[in-house]
Amino acid sequence: MVQATYHKVLVVLGVGLFAGVVGKAWADDRPLERSELDRRIVTIVYETALLGTEIYNKGNHEGCYRLYQGALMALESVLDHRPRLQQMIREKMTLASRLKPDEGAHVLREALDEIQNTIAPSSRPPDIKLPALWFRLGGETAIKAIVDDFFDACLKEPKINFSRGGKYKMDAAEIARQKRLLLELFSLLTGGPLEYSGKRNLKEAHAGMQITDAEFDAMVATLRQTLAKYKVDKRDADELIKLFEATRPVIVEVKRSSKD
Repeated sequence: MVQATYHKVLVVLGVGLFAGVVGKAWADDRPLERSELDRRIVTIVYETALLGTEIYNKGNHEGCYRLYQGALMALESVLDHRPRLQQMIREKMTLASRLKPDEGAHVLREALDEIQNTIAPSSRPPDIKLPALWFRLGGETAIKAIVDDFFDACLKEPKINFSRGGKYKMDAAEIARQKRLLLELFSLLTGGPLEYSGKRNLKEAHAGMQITDAEFDAMVATLRQTLAKYKVDKRDADELIKLFEATRPVIVEVKRSSKD
């Protein structure tokens, strides 16, 4: 009974996020301009995803599901100027209702991300769209463990040449910084909540390092070995490898010749 009440509260909280952002205009009894309504909708989606991620990563999958459900119920009612998104929300909510809470939460998060990407597209490349992968891999705690192990393995692999021949000093502080940036990169690739705090883009961040295709190949192989060590589901591992591979064109500066 207490658990059921708690989940009802989360549904109401999802609706409340909507009311808190949009309701001010209703109180003034005046319609919102569509551009302003869209701006507020994006804010709702962001706040809901942020809170849902925190709830999900603490192990409360049903709580996350109910929060997303409440927010989407409210959003669907005001997206009449975007009928395709309304239809998408209805379809995702129907699908999610047939799944277990942890799976349903992923589906509803996909709906939130589609709203975000439609109204205010991010700078993420179009082929990097797997918002649920961050959650399927276990969220920040699990992915951080994978990233830390992956980085340590890269550091020991001479084929990767992580320090660029000793050019970059890998002391404890630098290793901690690089691991954090790598975790943020994985968040960017998989639709996680962490913002990438490095330079403005990956190409600029790796400019002048003269990273080769062969070195990138060695990194991919090391990542695959790390994912196998953590017994990551093969489909999820393949998806992450594909996303990581998508960064090759902006990281690698020394391309293979036609003779290689």
